[in-house]
Amino acid sequence: MKDGWEFIDKMFQYYNFPPKFKNWILGCITSTWFSLKINGDRVGFFKGEGGLRQRDPLSPFLFVMSMKIFSRTLRHIHKHPQGLYSFYCCCHTSIRYFASMSGLYANPEKTKIYMGGVQDEIKQGVLQATGFKEGEFPFRYLGVPLNDGKLNKSMFADLLNRIQKALQHWSTHKLSYAGKISLLNSIILGMEQYWKVGSILRKCWPGINAFWVNGFGNWNRDLIASGLNGIPNIISGSIWTAVSKPTHSESWRSILKVRDELLMHTGNIQSAKQFMASCVHQGKLQLNMLYDKFRQCLNTVSWAKVIWQRAVLPKHSVFLTLAMQKKLATIDQLNCRGIHLVNRCVLCKKDNENHKHLFFKCLFSKEGWHGILSWMKISGRTNSLNKELHWGANRRICKHWKTKWFLGCLGAMVYSIWEERNVRIFQGLEHTVDGIIRKVQFLVIIRLLYASKLHKEDEIVGYLTS
Repeated sequence: MKDGWEFIDKMFQYYNFPPKFKNWILGCITSTWFSLKINGDRVGFFKGEGGLRQRDPLSPFLFVMSMKIFSRTLRHIHKHPQGLYSFYCCCHTSIRYFASMSGLYANPEKTKIYMGGVQDEIKQGVLQATGFKEGEFPFRYLGVPLNDGKLNKSMFADLLNRIQKALQHWSTHKLSYAGKISLLNSIILGMEQYWKVGSILRKCWPGINAFWVNGFGNWNRDLIASGLNGIPNIISGSIWTAVSKPTHSESWRSILKVRDELLMHTGNIQSAKQFMASCVHQGKLQLNMLYDKFRQCLNTVSWAKVIWQRAVLPKHSVFLTLAMQKKLATIDQLNCRGIHLVNRCVLCKKDNENHKHLFFKCLFSKEGWHGILSWMKISGRTNSLNKELHWGANRRICKHWKTKWFLGCLGAMVYSIWEERNVRIFQGLEHTVDGIIRKVQFLVIIRLLYASKLHKEDEIVGYLTS
């Protein structure tokens, strides 16, 4: 059993760990003592002679490091194939060789080997040579379904149930707009990406851990396009001439769809290859260069960098961007989507509700914004949201804290107006204009002091209180 400790010692030398650190780890795993508990009483102690302890925090890390060495031996065999039967036999030889070094032996009673598309003669020979049992498809590995054929929709029922539970959890009902986006990015998409890591198509793109299968976005489209040259290694023929058939899997047809889009963009196969070659830098295909050439070029707006800055709260920046793009769920937008509601502004109760009316044609929002402008000592103007934002963006002193003050007030006012509108609709509560103004002032002062340098605090406080 001490061979395992000697293997760990050589493993640390192989990874070039410092001798002092290596001695620390070996001291932790070789200086163990154990005691037996008989009839509730501890009886004696005896020293450990090998192996790792269960529930030891070091054990998972040492196991992963040892498995890395085992995977490198298998990768060496993969580079020198000598037929399918010889490949399986060499793998079994590597398992026994690794066991002799580390003391980790595979239990034939618990070990199964999965083979898909293998002839019966070769299959029987492999089973006899290895002594393992044959596993049947489909099966799950780390919770991910694996199959030698197509994956049925029923195999992903567990994933869909987990996503549905996460969305229906009580804690998600009170999340803000930014909180829901974080939930989608961190939890929902994390579940989906984890399941897609085990896809067989990952072998087409070494180093890429996950990608979309359905609904390719622009980035995922370029990700697939960057690996088109590697696909001929696993199929018969060329990816450029492969024909999409209804019997093919959805993933394969999605890849061919990206191929067709690339050919349509360039004109022919030769131009497509030249297009891909133009994105190569220092012998490697650069995904960012491919994305820049592939994407549709759109005109940039002048207010984008102005909205996203430290003086404006992130959630205010989100709603300010949605308001500028007219993507807030106003009543006129809901009517266009087929949700028919009585179009009446709940703030002024006079005109129809739309983006232009809320910011700042509505009497309620106009009075509130006028009060904020008076607080900022700006008089004689109350324009639309578009004009107000461009006025702040085109100021020559854009880096001055007074301009940041104006932009912070604009973002806080847009957010507060939309929040007041939702409170009146869904909760039946109303706040006065003065209450909205005081709320905006408090949020902006705190944010402005946080975003400004320390030596300007006295200047800011003195100006606001004058």
